Amino acid sequence: MEGRGRIFVFAMAVGLVVWAGFEARVGGAAQNGQAAGGGTAIDLKPGLWDTVLHISTILPVTEVDTPALEKQLAKLSPEERAKTIAGMKQQEANTREVMKKGSDSKAKMCFTAKQFESGNLFQDLQGGNDCRKKMTSTSGKVSIQVSCAGPGGTAKTWVAEQTMEIQRVDAENFTATERTMQAGDPAVGSVHTLTAKWVRESCANEPSAAQKAEAKMEADAPIAVRVDRIGNNYRTVVTNRSKTPLAAYSIGMAGAGGANGILRVYDARMNGTAPTGPGGTIPEGQQGIIAGAKPVAAIFTDGTTFGNEREVTLLMDRRRTQLKTLRAILPVLCSASAKSEEASATVGTLESARKNSGKNGNDMQNSIVANTFTAAINVLRGRKKGRPATVADALQFVQAAARQMSADPVKDATGKLFITAAETDLKCGGGK
Repeated sequence: MEGRGRIFVFAMAVGLVVWAGFEARVGGAAQNGQAAGGGTAIDLKPGLWDTVLHISTILPVTEVDTPALEKQLAKLSPEERAKTIAGMKQQEANTREVMKKGSDSKAKMCFTAKQFESGNLFQDLQGGNDCRKKMTSTSGKVSIQVSCAGPGGTAKTWVAEQTMEIQRVDAENFTATERTMQAGDPAVGSVHTLTAKWVRESCANEPSAAQKAEAKMEADAPIAVRVDRIGNNYRTVVTNRSKTPLAAYSIGMAGAGGANGILRVYDARMNGTAPTGPGGTIPEGQQGIIAGAKPVAAIFTDGTTFGNEREVTLLMDRRRTQLKTLRAILPVLCSASAKSEEASATVGTLESARKNSGKNGNDMQNSIVANTFTAAINVLRGRKKGRPATVADALQFVQAAARQMSADPVKDATGKLFITAAETDLKCGGGK
């Protein structure tokens, strides 16, 4: 090897191990549970391991007082030159001592059964053209020796030797020591000592506390939601896993590109449909690309709920907004009924009221207000039992829709009903 002070690098930065294997140049992987080169595979669990790696590097004594340095120091006095060279030698000695002492680094590493079977944990030697390997293995220990000679086989050609030993403590603990030495002028080498403790079978990243909590919430939720793709269209399917009929729910959806924050709300009481019984499903087509969905909140017909207080309150606020709108429509219908007004005339009054209503809330509230007015107007424009609808029909619709808002006895955090039956008993002539 040419040049004093040249350092052999074993493909390993300080504090970092590159895991690979010897088989790239000196042997094949194990087959059928047998260790490469014969013997029995070491008895260790594959999976994720907590590891502590200690790296110690043996550096050569380099020549400090070279002719080149002497030339640079020519202007100094003999005493100053000697002092400078002595300082550089001491600095070089300190560096060698620090590197020999070494350092520790911690990491989580994944080891496969194949690596344990073949004994291949560390990266192979670099630069050897002629390498020989000897390996012995038992259920408790693996030993590997690799010797590599440079091309030509002359006295000036460097020779590298590497030994690696895996020592089993038990199935979930082991130590591994690798020594690499390059003979030559000067000799350099390194010692890598690994202490490993098994963590779990899966090498996947450990979920965070928040992810664990969310996964548990979804597993325990009384409703389940999945996303179906049908051609280029998407739909969500909510299943009632409770023993009680499901009246309303909200689900969170992730859109294209992982965009979150899409909230979909379904409320049978506001839609005029029947609650979904135990085991029943509610499929809904969704716009755009839906990457995933999860349950957020739910209301059941016995007043029980799922989800945090804020999300349940949002569902009930939707009902309160609809009830407020129905109470605003009631006087118009009561007046029209008292005057025996034609349905078409009442439609005009409600259309005018719709234009002037629902402008002070948020988008969700404004939409509910407009939809509630539209539902009453559509009743007046429709037919009932083969005849044109009347104001009485619209009044009956409004009263029935209002009663639905208190059909589920949901209570707030203080134990009070969000909406009482008395609030939803809409009557003309002095009634609420």
